[in-house]
Amino acid sequence: KDTQVILGAVDQILRETHGDVRFVFIGDGHPDNPYTAETKKMMRNLKADWPDQVYFIFDAKNIRGFSAKDHELTNRVFDGLDIFLYPSKFEPFGTKAATALKKGVPGVFSPVGGLADFGKEYDPSTGQGNAAFIREVPGMTKQQALYDAIEKLINIYRNSPEDTKRIRQNARDTELSWE
Repeated sequence: KDTQVILGAVDQILRETHGDVRFVFIGDGHPDNPYTAETKKMMRNLKADWPDQVYFIFDAKNIRGFSAKDHELTNRVFDGLDIFLYPSKFEPFGTKAATALKKGVPGVFSPVGGLADFGKEYDPSTGQGNAAFIREVPGMTKQQALYDAIEKLINIYRNSPEDTKRIRQNARDTELSWE
């Protein structure tokens, strides 16, 4: 999921907004993967810089008796979200992204696999769409492309209650059938 890129974009957003947004990360990563160890170090550093804005749930089973696969925990987390970040290099379907949309949470998605099938770029001029896509262009870093997509949705939330209501409803109305 390019967690290190996500962490860089989150830090950039927190600096730009002076800490006026919050982020919750859930997941352990694989303990034998050296990338996971480096990522957790980056997470600790980000948490130290932004203690009230960044929350990490590394071991979900230790949170008030919930299991990491517990649907109640998942629902509680999704119910509290405004935006769901799901950048992915490959995603056959994207169950978590689909869950977020059905809960009325617009996503920031990579245009791959199932995410490209059911995610639609939000267009304020038409009121259509349920997401912002990460669009890399030549000369742009992945982190900047992710930042731009997140910023698009943050700006909708901050500047247009009408668009916020519309994109959330569009997310809930997302068609996920095989037809």
